[in-house]
Amino acid sequence: MPHGTPGNGDTLTVSPSTSGSLFTRLDAAINSINNASNSHVLTQAIDKALAEIDAGMSRLQTGRGQAGDLLNRADLIESNNSARSNQIQNDRSRAEDIDMVKGISDFQNQQIGYDAALKTYAQVQRLSLFNYMS
Repeated sequence: MPHGTPGNGDTLTVSPSTSGSLFTRLDAAINSINNASNSHVLTQAIDKALAEIDAGMSRLQTGRGQAGDLLNRADLIESNNSARSNQIQNDRSRAEDIDMVKGISDFQNQQIGYDAALKTYAQVQRLSLFNYMS
């Protein structure tokens, strides 16, 4: 930042920031420092170079963070797909390896148990307190 009191004829130029490459900024900083005509210009060139290097490093860190986030997402998706693939393979294996006679027998046993439970529930529903008293 320039210091001092402005005098007649002093000018200040403000231009929008451009986001060039970090190496281009470093080259410009080196040229500004090498071509500084006095200590004030040198100090200003060094301050500007450090600010631009800090901004470039900040952009690099942001990029690294975004890349890390994307890599974490990709790893999570890969892990989920792998687990899903294993589950599908296990389901397919169980479906292919089933013994049809045993499967039908187990199904019929479960169906008989279900029917018995339904009939028992229906009989309990028909009972009332008056049935117990008589």
